Amino acid sequence: MVLSDTAIVLPADFIPTEHTIIIGRGRVVKQHSANKKFDKMIQAIAADYQAAPCKSEKGAILTRLIHQIGSAADIAGFVRKDPTTGHWTLVEEALARQTAAQAMRNALSHSYRSSKQFKSKRRMQQIAQQQQQQQLTMTVQVPPRCVSPSESSISSQESYCSYNSSSTYESTDDTLSLLLAAFGNNVSNQTENPFEPTPIIDCLDCDCFEPIPLAL
Repeated sequence: MVLSDTAIVLPADFIPTEHTIIIGRGRVVKQHSANKKFDKMIQAIAADYQAAPCKSEKGAILTRLIHQIGSAADIAGFVRKDPTTGHWTLVEEALARQTAAQAMRNALSHSYRSSKQFKSKRRMQQIAQQQQQQQLTMTVQVPPRCVSPSESSISSQESYCSYNSSSTYESTDDTLSLLLAAFGNNVSNQTENPFEPTPIIDCLDCDCFEPIPLAL
């Protein structure tokens, strides 16, 4: 039977035969005798199809395959079942060519990204990458450490004492610098600490001290 440009509704009692390839999905479709034969025919011409130098030559190979399938019997070719009415339809030549081309890409999955095997593999890789990214972005939430009032006050006192001690040292250094600048070497040559002078009361016992008589 020669394929036409339009779909043909088959009789209501039609049952797919070994000459009609079912378009669809599922185990029943894959196990159909005509579909198994179709897969073998695809494998037989896959090498010639891949070696074809241009698209027109590849199209010619698919055309010969479709005509070979359609001329096998009075009712032969690619059929599809209408899910609404349950009637079988002999599909048009354009859909038959599309089905044969997809079957060829699946057979040459290592060379075509549009094949089912390549799409399935790429999808699995994308899922694995998404799972890996989710694991990397997950962070461990560390609960904040509670600080008791005593620890908080001790920390505040330590910081305050550290500030005061450093400021005291700086003020002492500044005072010494001012004294040296004002009095020169006289201050630098003194042996006693200018901030701890000898008390005057120590001279009361020496001979140079003469009491002043009081007037009566």
